[in-house]
Amino acid sequence: MESEGREAVGVLVSGLLERARAAGFSQVLSLIGGAENAAFIGGHASLGFQHAGTIRNIGYKFNRWLHAIIMRRFL
Repeated sequence: MESEGREAVGVLVSGLLERARAAGFSQVLSLIGGAENAAFIGGHASLGFQHAGTIRNIGYKFNRWLHAIIMRRFL
């Protein structure tokens, strides 16, 4: 079941990337909340996204600061 979800996300993101390319965009950015979210970061990496930066202390929740990861894919 989990792999089916990953496949569906891959299909959706692939479609989005194609539309962005067709519209003339040269890159796509993704902002991932929660720098410790290895599944989302790995999923983006498997689709060709690369780490482009980290925004530290973007939010505070459950007595701790949260960071966000910026990932980029050139089209």
